[in-house]
Order: sequence, then structure tokens, then C-alpha cells
Amino acid sequence: MNVCIFCSKQFTTERPAIKPNIKKPSKLYEACDIHNDDVAKMLQDNKPAIESGSLQFCYHANCRATYICSEHIKRARSELNVQSTA
Repeated sequence: MNVCIFCSKQFTTERPAIKPNIKKPSKLYEACDIHNDDVAKMLQDNKPAIESGSLQFCYHANCRATYICSEHIKRARSELNVQSTA
């Protein structure tokens, strides 16, 4: 848990580690369904362990905000549509 799951950079006093509220991960999982990237795969594959608390992870607050941001999700959704029509 030394690095952010989204950007893989270390935590600092300016950008501290944030632990997710495992009781409210729905926005994060919704974003995973759209992004379909390595982070999404890891989170979805480990969903039972995350929800039970046996697997913990941390992130920078702004990295999570960017990941679940509706504008970024729209962009990821558009990229998926382009890939599926190519």
C-alpha cells in the first residue's frame, strides 16, 4: 500500500493515502465497468476480498476523483465505442 492504485506513485504528505470506504464502492465499480483497464480488472477480480476487508488498497483522492469523473467516463465510453466499431 505504498503506491496509488490509479497512478502507481508513492504517497506523500502533500498527496496522502486514502483508504476507500468499502461500504460505498459503487461509483468506483461503475467506473470500472466503463474503463475496463488494468485497475478495473484488478478491482473487479478482487471484489469479494475488497468487500470483506481482506484486501486493502489506497489511492490519492484526486486520482479516484478523476477515475470516477463523469467526463472521464464519457471519454472512456466513447473510446470503447470506437474500438468496437473498428
